[in-house]
Amino acid sequence: MTWKLMIYMSKYGFSSVLTSGFPMMRFVSVLVITALYLSVQAQIGVDNVQKRVDGLEQQLRAERSDSMQLELQILITEAWLEVDAHKCLEAAQKTMLMAYELDEMWLVPYLYSDMGMSHDDLGEYDEALSDYQKAIKITEDL
Repeated sequence: MTWKLMIYMSKYGFSSVLTSGFPMMRFVSVLVITALYLSVQAQIGVDNVQKRVDGLEQQLRAERSDSMQLELQILITEAWLEVDAHKCLEAAQKTMLMAYELDEMWLVPYLYSDMGMSHDDLGEYDEALSDYQKAIKITEDL
């Protein structure tokens, strides 16, 4: 920061810099404000997904029907896919076990695809490719 800008800020305050003749400072300020806004929105998204998952898990505990439990577990997996790759992987593995137990093989390729997207988000590209290949193979075999 130049000494002129420091003097200007101390005399007129930070907000006046946004409307002053310091174009680079205006750009940086807008960039910082945008980054803060996006980080707050991301946190709100995670909080909303957590609330949705909590509600789904409550329904899951109360549900007696195996097919409805499977549907709820699918919704949990899909919810985590939006915001948290690790939790999505955990949920997809639980859902896959349920799908195998209930002989709902048509779901397995979708779950491998979700797992592949999660591994991709985590930068685990070999695992992602493996999951996608499993999804294709199972789809071809169905």
